[in-house]
Amino acid sequence: MKARLLVVIVILVSISLKLYLASTFYGNYDQESYELVVKIIKNGQNIYHETERYNYTPAWSWILVFLDSVSNTLNIQFHTVIRAFLTIADALNMLLIGLIASKIRPNGYLLSILCYALNPVPLLIIGYHGQFDCLALLPMLLAVYIGVSLPNPPKYLIWILGTLALLIKHTTFFGVWILFAHTSKSNKKAILMFFSSLVVFVFSFIPYLPEGLAGILQNVFLYRGMTGFYGLSLLLPKVINYGLFFTVMVSLPLLVKNLRDPASLVKSLELSFVSFITTTPGIGQQYFLLPIVWGSINPTRWYLGFTLFASVYVIATTLNLHATHLSLVGHILI
Repeated sequence: MKARLLVVIVILVSISLKLYLASTFYGNYDQESYELVVKIIKNGQNIYHETERYNYTPAWSWILVFLDSVSNTLNIQFHTVIRAFLTIADALNMLLIGLIASKIRPNGYLLSILCYALNPVPLLIIGYHGQFDCLALLPMLLAVYIGVSLPNPPKYLIWILGTLALLIKHTTFFGVWILFAHTSKSNKKAILMFFSSLVVFVFSFIPYLPEGLAGILQNVFLYRGMTGFYGLSLLLPKVINYGLFFTVMVSLPLLVKNLRDPASLVKSLELSFVSFITTTPGIGQQYFLLPIVWGSINPTRWYLGFTLFASVYVIATTLNLHATHLSLVGHILI
């Protein structure tokens, strides 16, 4: 009982800290972009034609318009509403992390919730930065919970949730591929599920064609984050780096195709996002949230080490707290 009370208190503190950051700080470049996108849509213009600052799928722009109406109705600052909304989504993620962990390690689910609730990376990525990877991961976590709870989970429901994650943010692309590979009885079915999700994803851009085609290709599909100073991009020629990235990420489900028990599904998703972080040619600080969500379910010393390194990087970056004295340390560690 005391342990559960402690977890509840920690969750409330985590939510409170995010809401404090959301209401106290305006944010950064991305917040300006969100406001610009809402203005463009309200003017009846094409977001992929009018600005280079929108690197996401259409779904997030629709959500932004909705949140803007909430902001106007309640007379609350737009940046506060956005990050309060993401805080709610992340609270649901915490719950699902605990529920998934309870299926894999029944005596350790409270630790899983604590590890995520106390992690500085989601605190800053959501509460200060206002990035929405946590929202895209919510349907994926729900799909995994269904997958580990039922002996034969409904494939249509897994497909709907995986597709929804992809529609919200395409950083889930390879994670959805892993999800379908694990929950399908054959590689053919997994490929069919993934291909049909991609069709829906591509079709979501149709209302913005042909005017927005160049912007969609350049700013969404070819978006690379910040390049030239991170990871393998420092060591390898660009062509080799890209080739290695796609080879690793596409082949991962084939390497783990026979590991379909609940624990291996979570481990494979964690491996997928760690591989993404390791091999990606460009970096965005929000990417560091992706492995942390899955690593929290079954935390290890490697998870703690990654949290330390990612926290230093996020705290030091100009897009977040910009602790300049840690910048050099952050680049060395990451």
